[in-house]
Amino acid sequence: MALEDKTLILGVSDRVFTDWLVENYGEQISQCVTEEYGRRLKIKFEKGHEPVSSVTEEAPPAAPSLLPAPLPAPVLQPPDNRFNR
Repeated sequence: MALEDKTLILGVSDRVFTDWLVENYGEQISQCVTEEYGRRLKIKFEKGHEPVSSVTEEAPPAAPSLLPAPLPAPVLQPPDNRFNR
């Protein structure tokens, strides 16, 4: 992002993303820029930029499960058959 004269330059990855932003959020971006800078600025999208993650740390480890451990499988005994004695 840069401000040159009366133009705010926003970095985007490619032309497709530029078109999508303008079509879906062009008016909202313009309103936010006007509110932030107190005047209307021309907005220019500059392609060739890589996305930057706002998260710089790794995700925290998953919380331990609150479920009890599964029970062991039952050991099946053959039925008591008096004919097999």
